[in-house]
Amino acid sequence: MGHWAVVCAAGALMLLGTASPATGAPVAATGITLRIQQQMEVGNLNAATDYRARFLGDRQFRVEGGMTFTRPKETQIRLTVAGDGLAVRQIEQTADGPRATVMDMARMRKAIPDYDPVLTYDPRAYRRLLAGERATKLGEETLDGVEVAQYQADLPEGRLSLPANVPLGLPDPARVRVWTGVADGIARRVELEDSAGRTFLKVTFTEVRSGVPMGAADFSLKFPEKVTPRDITEMMIGLVSASRRPPAAPGEEAQDKPTPAKPSEKAAP
Repeated sequence: MGHWAVVCAAGALMLLGTASPATGAPVAATGITLRIQQQMEVGNLNAATDYRARFLGDRQFRVEGGMTFTRPKETQIRLTVAGDGLAVRQIEQTADGPRATVMDMARMRKAIPDYDPVLTYDPRAYRRLLAGERATKLGEETLDGVEVAQYQADLPEGRLSLPANVPLGLPDPARVRVWTGVADGIARRVELEDSAGRTFLKVTFTEVRSGVPMGAADFSLKFPEKVTPRDITEMMIGLVSASRRPPAAPGEEAQDKPTPAKPSEKAAP
C-alpha cells in the first residue's frame, strides 16, 4: 500500500480520537452504536468508507469497516480502530498484510490544545460545533424516517482541519451543514464545503441505537502477532500543524512546502 493510502487512513481515523482526557478504563455503561458512511471527492482523490461504530461517553470508541479508494489508485483497506482517550490504536488489513499504528492522545493535546479530533465521526459532537459557531437553522425535514433540523455554519480557518490535508491536497472546510435529530440532537448527515462552495465530504449516520450496554471488552484492540505498531503521533502533529499554517507570503511559496506523496511510494516501516 502506498504512503498516500497510509496517510489518508491514518488522517481520516485520527479524527476519531477524543477531546476529553481519560480518567480510567471503560466501565459497564450504555452508549450508542451506528453505521457511518463517508464519501470524499476532491482533485485526484476519490474515497468512500463504510464503518460500524460504537461510542461510550466522550472517550471510548471502536470502529470497524472498510475504506475504498477509486482514485488515484484502486485500493481497499479494512480497518479496526479503538480509542480510550489515552491512545488511538489502529489495525489496517491490506493486500500487503496487516499494519498497526498507535497515536498518543496526551502528546497530541499538548502539541495542539484546541484540536478537537472527534468532530467528523462522532455524531453527538456536532452539538458542540453548532453551539460554538454562529449556526443558522435552515429548516426541518425527514431523513430515513427521522425528523431532523438542518443547520449551517461558517468555519474559522483551521476548524475541523483534516490531518491529511497537506499530502492529499484536501481543502480546509469553510462551511459545514449538519442535519440533527430533533428528538435526540444526534447528527444524521454532515456535509463540508470548501471556500469555493464545493462539497468535498459527505458523512451519513444511520442505524443509530442509543442505550446499548457496553463494557471494557467492547473497546479492546489486540495487535496481530509479529506486528509491531508504529507510533505516528509526531507525523500526525506535523500534518495537523502544517494544515493550519497561514498562506505563504509572496515569494515564499516554495519554503516549507510539502511534497505530495506518490501512489507508488511505500510507507516507512
